[in-house]
Amino acid sequence: MTIRKGKMRDCKDLLTVYQTTRWFYRTKEEGFKTVEEIKVEHRGVGFKNWGWLVAEKDGVVVGEVVFRTEKNPIVGKIGIIRNVDIDVRHQKSNIGTMLTRAAEVVLKEKRAARVVLMTPPEAYNFWMKISYFARGSLLIIKANPEKIKAIPPKRVKTVRLKEVSGLPKSMEFSNNAAPGLLAEVVRKIVDEGVAGRLFEFYKKEKLVGIGAIIKSSSKQADFVVDATIFGHEHLGYMISKTASSAKALKMKKVVGTIPKDQLKHYKPVARWSVEDARDIPVTRIL
Repeated sequence: MTIRKGKMRDCKDLLTVYQTTRWFYRTKEEGFKTVEEIKVEHRGVGFKNWGWLVAEKDGVVVGEVVFRTEKNPIVGKIGIIRNVDIDVRHQKSNIGTMLTRAAEVVLKEKRAARVVLMTPPEAYNFWMKISYFARGSLLIIKANPEKIKAIPPKRVKTVRLKEVSGLPKSMEFSNNAAPGLLAEVVRKIVDEGVAGRLFEFYKKEKLVGIGAIIKSSSKQADFVVDATIFGHEHLGYMISKTASSAKALKMKKVVGTIPKDQLKHYKPVARWSVEDARDIPVTRIL
């Protein structure tokens, strides 16, 4: 078994891997049908600055891990594993562990203090066996955009970003939001052309937060909001401004995935319906 950097030619083998491991990302009718679809997954803002390692056996790629770093004002630089995909015929081997440990080596060289990822419940036992443990939990909150309360800005200026070609530097961090979530929303706008809006919030010349919202279905918009260390007191306004922009997208519902301990910042903005998210945040200190 060889662990090496991924190359675009590996996407031919990864098509087989994705067809068995990524079925839950798309409908049964869509699926992953072409190599080009796999290449799209490895291009653009969604892949820029990500690490990519593959596992090769007998000249065939049978798995991959994709990861990156992100700044966090509390714990410093963190590593984010975006995905680990292993051909189902090899999932009882230790390939997943090998790929993860190889990614950890790279992330440690980049001075990441810890690694985080989101895992579905059925994969949690695997992560626990290799010393990744649940830390906190996620909630899914939903509301009617028309019911979002208007919160005064308190001298905060809103800047809507247009014609974005990459991940704005202002959005290369996580603080209140779940790690990696903001970058994923931006990826859908920039790489996939999904309708949406990106906001930066400033007090005088200092960045205090960011917001992103996308049209995720014919009636629903998904949003994410985060604050810098200077912007916690303005979270209410930033949440209100970002979530209420679902009205401009003509959506009937606005949905956010947030850490459970952040719900207190969202409660004053709307009467949200709240449910536990399926994915589990796990982490390992390097």
